[in-house]
Amino acid sequence: GLRWSDIDINAGILTVRQTLGKGERGRPRFSVPKTPKSRRTLSLPTDIKLLLREQQKQQARERAAAKEAWQGGENDLVFTTELGTYIHPDNLKRPFKRICQQAGVKLISLHGLRHTYTSLARNQGLDAKVVSERLGHADVGFTLRTYQHIYVSQDKAAALSLSELVGRREGLQKAI
Repeated sequence: GLRWSDIDINAGILTVRQTLGKGERGRPRFSVPKTPKSRRTLSLPTDIKLLLREQQKQQARERAAAKEAWQGGENDLVFTTELGTYIHPDNLKRPFKRICQQAGVKLISLHGLRHTYTSLARNQGLDAKVVSERLGHADVGFTLRTYQHIYVSQDKAAALSLSELVGRREGLQKAI
C-alpha cells in the first residue's frame, strides 16, 4: 500500500499511512494502519533510497510502454504490476520464493521478514524501543516476546563465567 506521496527520497523518510491487505472474498483492500503507532515515519538507509530511485525509473519505463493502458494514476503506488495496478498480496509469494532460492537462503514467509529484521537489528545493538517503533508496535514487550529470536552466537556470548560477570577476574582466580 506504499504510495510515492508517502516517501521523500531526498529527505530519506517514508511515512506509513495505509496498508494493502485482504478484504472481502480475498479481494485486496486499502485501509488505515491498525493503531496510531502503526502510522509512523521512518528514516531510510542510503541503499533503500537508491533502490527507490531505481524503482521510480523502472515504473516510468513501464508507464511509457503501457501508454493509455496504464492504470496506476489514482493509487500512486510504489510497487505495481506492469500496468500500474496494485500487486495482489498473494502474488508477492512467487517472486519472493525465487529471490530466496537465488540467494541460497531459507524460505520464510513475507511476514517473517519482520522477525528477521527484529533479530538482526537487536543483534547489531539497536535499542529495543527503536526497533519496536520502527515496526509500528504499541508495546516494546510485544516486540521482544514475539519478534526477537536469539542466535546461537548470542547465547554463546552470554555464557560468561562468574568472574566475567562480576568483573574481578584476578581476585577470583587467586581465590580458586
